[in-house]
Amino acid sequence: MLPVASASVWSRPITSAQLKYALSTIRGLKKMKDAGPFIYPVDYIALGIPHYPNIVSHPMDLGTIEKKLGGGPKMEQANYPPYNAVDEFIADVRLVFRNCLTFNGPDHVITQMGKNVEEAFNKALKNMPSPEEVSISWTCSYQRYKRGHQIKPPKLMKKPGPVRRPSAAGAGPKREDSYSINRPKREIPPPRDTAAILQPSKRRKYRSEAHAEQLKFCQTILKDLHKKQHYSIAYPFYTPVGASNARLFAMTTV
Repeated sequence: MLPVASASVWSRPITSAQLKYALSTIRGLKKMKDAGPFIYPVDYIALGIPHYPNIVSHPMDLGTIEKKLGGGPKMEQANYPPYNAVDEFIADVRLVFRNCLTFNGPDHVITQMGKNVEEAFNKALKNMPSPEEVSISWTCSYQRYKRGHQIKPPKLMKKPGPVRRPSAAGAGPKREDSYSINRPKREIPPPRDTAAILQPSKRRKYRSEAHAEQLKFCQTILKDLHKKQHYSIAYPFYTPVGASNARLFAMTTV
């Protein structure tokens, strides 16, 4: 059963607004709790019903309809021909629930679940945009734009003419104003940051002094380690470790 609009309206080429609405409707039906058995194609081998193809000659599911509407991965859309009209989309949705009724019978639980999903689909079809609504809204918006904006013909760009040289006739010396001659020249002050750049900042000086004190402390520690009282335990670390030094140290420690 088609919606309120006549069947001839839904047989017209499907518009982008209708395609978008149909895709959102299918995605909404898939989220229903009763739509689980109708989302994917029936796997009659896994379900143990090998006679399913003998009863249902044209299987259909909501996932396949979504791909025919342009949903899903783009690589898979080439295997599913798109809908040319709204009535083709409606016929496929009806086919899903008709196949369920044919195979399971009217009293089966899955058939009752299909009826709930089909009722939701019938309610959604009442808001399906028709081609007349799209054309009327576009015409009204165009007329409104035409009334508010006067359409003017495009302006033609003028070609630039040849460049004329300034004539030298009548050219005399430039007149100089007495005020501009007697006015003293302004001195440009040096930039404010010059003194700050040339003189080292107090923060840099403080950091250098602290660094020097740290180095001095480290030198004091090294001198203490080279004293005779620490020689017996610190002498292996006075020189870089080499092959000869390693053997000598091994002989002395045995």
